Amino acid sequence: MGRPLSFDRDIALERAMLVFWDLGYDGASIAELTSAMGITAPSLYTAFGDKQRLFLEATQRYLTRPDANLRILLDQSATAFSAVEAMFAAASVQQTRRGKPHGCMVMSASINSPSATEVQTAIRTLRTEVEDWIKTRIDRGVVQGE
Repeated sequence: MGRPLSFDRDIALERAMLVFWDLGYDGASIAELTSAMGITAPSLYTAFGDKQRLFLEATQRYLTRPDANLRILLDQSATAFSAVEAMFAAASVQQTRRGKPHGCMVMSASINSPSATEVQTAIRTLRTEVEDWIKTRIDRGVVQGE
């Protein structure tokens, strides 16, 4: 069994997410990631596997971060209209904050990532997943007579 991590994995992942969000997959070098995460390259590989797996985990974190969890916003809103309204309101705040990356990390990644890779496949899957969440919430509103 290996040594325990000497850093907080969640904090490191949050910092990696911000680097990927700002620079995209291709733009984020291992040196930039490890510098932002406050860890060494061997620690990155031990904790996350490789850059690709770190990116995939960071995109999952992006979609489920506590201050903008789309699934929760959609599920907990009283109506389909208010759910979509809350989703767009949260996105507009999250994607325009001072001192944080702007825009949508998933959409930016689809443009700034290598094509025909596991990364592109994962990004398409994430986009489809979000579309399904929205569709499910709207369908529920239709059934409830909204």
